Amino acid sequence: MTLKQRRQLLVAAADSAAKRKAIERFDYLLNAKTNENDWQKFFDENPFIFSDTLSIKFDGLYRKVPLVSGIPDYVFYRNSGGEINGDFGVIELKRPDQTIIGEYSSKIIAPSYHLRIAQQQSTVYLDAIQRGAFINRDDFFMAGNRRYAFIIIGSSNEISNKCHDEITLMQYYKFLPPGFYVYTYDELFRMLHSSLPSTVQVLFMSAAKEPPEELVREFTVLNKLGIHVRPSDLLARAANRFTSDISITKCGSVKEPYITTDANKAANAKSIMAVLMLEAVQGTRLSVRAKGIDAEAAMEQISSIFESAFEQAYKRRR
Repeated sequence: MTLKQRRQLLVAAADSAAKRKAIERFDYLLNAKTNENDWQKFFDENPFIFSDTLSIKFDGLYRKVPLVSGIPDYVFYRNSGGEINGDFGVIELKRPDQTIIGEYSSKIIAPSYHLRIAQQQSTVYLDAIQRGAFINRDDFFMAGNRRYAFIIIGSSNEISNKCHDEITLMQYYKFLPPGFYVYTYDELFRMLHSSLPSTVQVLFMSAAKEPPEELVREFTVLNKLGIHVRPSDLLARAANRFTSDISITKCGSVKEPYITTDANKAANAKSIMAVLMLEAVQGTRLSVRAKGIDAEAAMEQISSIFESAFEQAYKRRR
């Protein structure tokens, strides 16, 4: 084994140890009475959780950046073309016990007070960043046109309990404007857990096998409503049953056979929000990639979901 390979193993082992420690702490916080400061401290100590779970990757992540309009929990940017002038955004933390959805009848739901406040805060912060309204000029960077806001709040159980049918699910999906996304704490926990191998394998170089080949299949979205909340949930739950890396790429549609390079980015199939962000309507063509020891089984499972036009997603709640 070369020195470089040994270093790679040591780095991987250190990363795994850090993740396992973070998972243990995450699990404890989810089951304890916590406030926003507890979570702020936890994410400050483990910032990699955001890059491992949220739908976009960051080139820079900063906490408590002082703006003229206030101090967001986190500010991030994505490098574009070698300069810090690409996408940017904020991450706003609320507590896991705060509500996401307000119920007004069996068919009418709306964003909760907590979610509306988080959206308003994020909007003000994004406006300030775009104007360059930083109190400390050392924090200044050129912001691009695309803005993102990730609101971390509540539990996914609330969504499944309050979104009883297609009408309420579609209302939930349209709660926030483009570029704003809700993530629940337990979803972040599941994503962090799935990013860590369940066992650590040590292979001698002479006995090491060739890495598994990547499987690639293309599917067309057949169901009328496309991949909205319920089909996204079904896909994410199926993908999380396997250890293989599984990604989905939007590669065109009947109405839009050619799409921009930016839209053609791979989504982590194990994240419901990443799948939702594909905005795959009926007729969209999607490329699914799976790589790992159980890639074949994973691809068969996902194939059956697409071929059935997500029939299981609708049966599950009847």
